[in-house]
Amino acid sequence: MKKVEFFQVINRFCRNSSTIVKAMLYGSQAKKDSHEELDSKVDLDLILIIRGEDDFYLFKELAKLSKEIGILIHPLVINEKELEFKSTIQEYKLALEQSTTIYQ
Repeated sequence: MKKVEFFQVINRFCRNSSTIVKAMLYGSQAKKDSHEELDSKVDLDLILIIRGEDDFYLFKELAKLSKEIGILIHPLVINEKELEFKSTIQEYKLALEQSTTIYQ
């Protein structure tokens, strides 16, 4: 699967969710070419900004998606109500600053 195809899968996943506001790729894969081929050894770091509190369901669905496409997804889920506060924490701030938006 090419990274651009992964973006399409995540976009579809996000559109079908009533809680996801924004999805961003961060980490080492965020810096690479979007037409690069992804293999099963790759793991992808994904920030999901959500509304509401039902993140357990979201984690369950992401685990199913990860298994289905054969790529390990590491989600960092942030409730939109907490985004401003979490943006002041250095680790979150860096992840957010260095991320690439793939759904909004």
